[in-house]
Amino acid sequence: RTHYADKSISKRDIFDYVYAILHHPAYRSHFAMNLRHGIPRIPLAADFAQCVAIGHDLIRLHIDYESIEPYKLNWDESEGVPLSTRVTGRMQLDKERGSIVVNDSLTLSGIPKEAFNYVLGTRSALDWIVDQYRFEQDGEGNVTSDPNDAEDEDYIVQLIARVTTVSLETLTLIAKLPSEVSFTGPNTT
Repeated sequence: RTHYADKSISKRDIFDYVYAILHHPAYRSHFAMNLRHGIPRIPLAADFAQCVAIGHDLIRLHIDYESIEPYKLNWDESEGVPLSTRVTGRMQLDKERGSIVVNDSLTLSGIPKEAFNYVLGTRSALDWIVDQYRFEQDGEGNVTSDPNDAEDEDYIVQLIARVTTVSLETLTLIAKLPSEVSFTGPNTT
């Protein structure tokens, strides 16, 4: 409030601002080591209101990801294999081809390469899905992990399509952030 000389700045405005700044490429680059080992420090952007608006949009996008319009992916079906959208093992991601092998009968393709540029920690959001949503059995054939939704067989396929949309829209919003942020001040040294 003092820096921007605006006493009307609310706690919610500050939260939205911080969420936007945490996605700023300059912030991630400047504080790369601190993000792993220390407390994040929040720099000041020239346009507070713009960051608040973008932060608000990012939060809505990330919270409401399950209601986002799925990205139109190609369903490449294997000939002679009955179509299934269930994950039956470990999915395989090919960033170069923009595809994810869901199972022996289905490969999703047409994922834009840019979608892999939205990174959470050290991996893209799509990498996280492929890693976390896998079907596993122990040595005796007992199911130890089944990510499939019994009530919605298409859940994981739709999740991949939605996360593709979220990734692309996140990158679009990040590109709208002010290019300059000040890394000087009492909270950034």
